[in-house]
Amino acid sequence: MVKALTDTNAHVRQIIAMALGILRATNAVPTLEAALTGDLDEVVRSQAAAALGQISVSDSLAVLPRAQTNDDSRDVQHQAERSAEAG
Repeated sequence: MVKALTDTNAHVRQIIAMALGILRATNAVPTLEAALTGDLDEVVRSQAAAALGQISVSDSLAVLPRAQTNDDSRDVQHQAERSAEAG
């Protein structure tokens, strides 16, 4: 399932990120971090931030403050902030 985070379809990536967060898939953390920092679709980045907050692995939470300040999307910034607070 983690492999689908690199699918060409942004909707697929967004749904997979959501599912991985619900499942608290710790094995997906590096790929979710890559999606948060590098995906071109802001909905995917936002969902990756949410998933990282749901998984709450301390190492993964370090990437969230950077997304709060560096991402161009206010939605991603907001989700990163919420996830950092929840984690």
